[in-house]
Amino acid sequence: MSENSLAAEANALLAQEAHLLDDRDYAGWLELFADDCLYWMPVDPESEDGTMRLNVFYDDRPRMEDRIARLSSGSAYTEEPISLTSRTFSALHVVPEGDGCLARSNFLMVAYRSGDQRLLGGRYLHRLVRRGGDLRIAEKRVTLLGSDASQRPMTFLF
Repeated sequence: MSENSLAAEANALLAQEAHLLDDRDYAGWLELFADDCLYWMPVDPESEDGTMRLNVFYDDRPRMEDRIARLSSGSAYTEEPISLTSRTFSALHVVPEGDGCLARSNFLMVAYRSGDQRLLGGRYLHRLVRRGGDLRIAEKRVTLLGSDASQRPMTFLF
């Protein structure tokens, strides 16, 4: 597979991920991940190893399923009313790795809830692997700008 077609495939996957999250289709979002996935946000933006440092969240697939179940239960009071979100990502840089790739990008997310609009930005690092012919997310690292500062509650997925 050429680097250009791999980059196009990675871009399509990440665009699908953004739309699924904005549509609150959490089951569809989870399907984009490999079974042995990791989804995390370090507190220290320089952290490379989430097992050695403090994280805002550090989820394997069972923790992601638990988080989705809570958000979808209708009883997540911190999401009442729900947050409406709009995500964009840009500056995608894809580096082949085995039969997959590392995909780095920048993101902006607008979250609106109860008359309050927030702008959150940062960087994504997706490690994508090929499973059954398709790319899947093996790891998603969210480096939020200001993650080492005090934050208001964030009950939405990044």
